[in-house]
Amino acid sequence: MVPDACSGECNNGEAAGTTLPDVDVTVEDGEVFLVDDEYTFEHEGAIDDGDDGPSSTSHVGF
Repeated sequence: MVPDACSGECNNGEAAGTTLPDVDVTVEDGEVFLVDDEYTFEHEGAIDDGDDGPSSTSHVGF
């Protein structure tokens, strides 16, 4: 999946033709915080090789 950073549209792979969901965030003193009640913060940083989660290339960075 390669999402467009501005639109969230995915243009290849199994997710082609879909878009990333909007996520409500706020910025305080230069730090970004998740404020969307529909999502929970999993962890900071990249995913370890042994983790069963998605690859780190599927995460949005700020």
